[in-house]
Amino acid sequence: MKIFDPKLLQIWTHGQWTQWPQQPIHNFCFDTRQLQPNECFIALKGAHNDGHTYVKMAQAKGAVAAIVEQKVEDCNLPQLVVTHTLRALQAISKRYRQTLMLPIVGITGSCGKTTFKELLSLLLGPHTFKTFGNFNNFLGLPFSITQIDPEKHTAAVLEIGISKPDEMDCLGDLSQPDIAVILNVHHVHLQNFSSLEAIAQEKFKLLSHTQAACFVPYDLRKNLPQKLPQTVYTFSSKAPTADIFYQLQENPQGWQVTLANGTTFSVPFPIGKNMANSFALAIAIAQIKGISSHVIHQRLQQWQPTDLRGVWKRVKGHHYFIDCYNANPVAFEDSLQHFYRTLPTDTDVCYC
Repeated sequence: MKIFDPKLLQIWTHGQWTQWPQQPIHNFCFDTRQLQPNECFIALKGAHNDGHTYVKMAQAKGAVAAIVEQKVEDCNLPQLVVTHTLRALQAISKRYRQTLMLPIVGITGSCGKTTFKELLSLLLGPHTFKTFGNFNNFLGLPFSITQIDPEKHTAAVLEIGISKPDEMDCLGDLSQPDIAVILNVHHVHLQNFSSLEAIAQEKFKLLSHTQAACFVPYDLRKNLPQKLPQTVYTFSSKAPTADIFYQLQENPQGWQVTLANGTTFSVPFPIGKNMANSFALAIAIAQIKGISSHVIHQRLQQWQPTDLRGVWKRVKGHHYFIDCYNANPVAFEDSLQHFYRTLPTDTDVCYC
């Protein structure tokens, strides 16, 4: 099990311990409801809440230390006093990332990031770490990085999300992925971006922080930065000249994916076409990473949609299709395709 050295934490954050922790620090937590023994509680300050008021509660629940901006009095819990707790977490995650030798995949895009992250981690194998839920921002990403355990994990898949200009440089610097995947670029967050090209340029900043390879849509190749040191793979279901070309064919049970080398995979889920493209790309990346076709076939059968993302629930005779995270038109269109393809036949009443 990984252990965070208190002396390194002090150096990385430029903080000062009120006293040295006597118990090993295995993880970090910023929510006392989720806190586990031997974790370090991070007292974050928000617009409506202040984590410093929960430090004593964290100690009662088994925390072995806390990171704070000012010492909490009448509490004998070891406290690392820093200038800014969120920035301290980011500093810890960046330095910790630099110690990790396992391959890390960073995924960004306008939609489908969480589903693709779940799928690719499934195909890469059971010892692959994946971002919790959609923890993909300035808080969620560094927290996720600190949860990677090199004694348990052989790879990691991180979701990276931006909503306004100048965010990707920070997130890319924190994650420093070995492999970057730009899933797509669509008209989202237009309140903060002037154009589709501006969105693409922001997302493509991730590539300057990527170590080995990047995967980008074929039709966005013109947005690629000049003189990238990594291997660049373009992908497409329409352009045979793409580095990764695949064909999709819909059938009553789902989709058939055929790669350029002639290998065919059955995706037995009646999902929308955009998600089918995600399945095809994940399959291709898994093959490039050395996963055999036989193993990919086996793992595809294990796929389950994540909670609240394209799942059916039956309550008192009524069927409900629950998809709570598709907040842009492209993702919503895909969700509607999924809805109509999976309508239950044993009732006349459905709700979406």
